[in-house]
Amino acid sequence: STVDEALAQLRMTDKAPVAASRGSRLPLDGMALPVVSPKNVQLDDAGVLSTVRLAAPTVAALLDAAGAPLQQSDSVVPAPSTPLA
Repeated sequence: STVDEALAQLRMTDKAPVAASRGSRLPLDGMALPVVSPKNVQLDDAGVLSTVRLAAPTVAALLDAAGAPLQQSDSVVPAPSTPLA
């Protein structure tokens, strides 16, 4: 089986990020596979509010995926390395 086939068996067919290539073969002894589900997040970018639904493991990755990557002069709360739960 591949990672993609295993996800399909679990009915996780969206394109959420996973920690391995979807075409990778699964080892016979199994593997741990972190999967990130999409979340609704409200962004305030210099006073412009928007709501996005994205899958990302951290605040920084979510901002990158939203097309608003952090610049050197930006500040963000919570911290960029904060995991999204």
